[in-house]
Amino acid sequence: MSATPAELEFEEKAVPLWRYQQLDQLSKHHLKNRARNLEDSVGKSRLPLRVAQDSESLICWIIDVQVMLSEAVGTPISHSEFGLPKALLARREGQDMPSPDMAPPTDRGEHGDSQGAWRRIERAATAALLLARCA
Repeated sequence: MSATPAELEFEEKAVPLWRYQQLDQLSKHHLKNRARNLEDSVGKSRLPLRVAQDSESLICWIIDVQVMLSEAVGTPISHSEFGLPKALLARREGQDMPSPDMAPPTDRGEHGDSQGAWRRIERAATAALLLARCA
């Protein structure tokens, strides 16, 4: 795994990137500031709604946005490359299922994991929306 860059270029602006270990050391107030800075850099209307305000949710939201942003600019960086612990990622992925009125695909992913395949589709769609909003 290569080193995670310290920033990405987005619409001629340098957007700083933060690893989980860095974010985990910050107070809730500073995490909210980092989230606001991301919203300002990318555009609040282009990003997923930031609902939960607890520290863990803020950290996950920041990393989610960074993953989407990295995909949008053609330099994909995974949650694990941002240092998100596997246990936290697994717990969050269980919560990120689509609403009941959106049926996940019936075919199973290459490892028999339809939920994982659905999450990958959902993330790709979100990145595509971000790219479309940037155009």
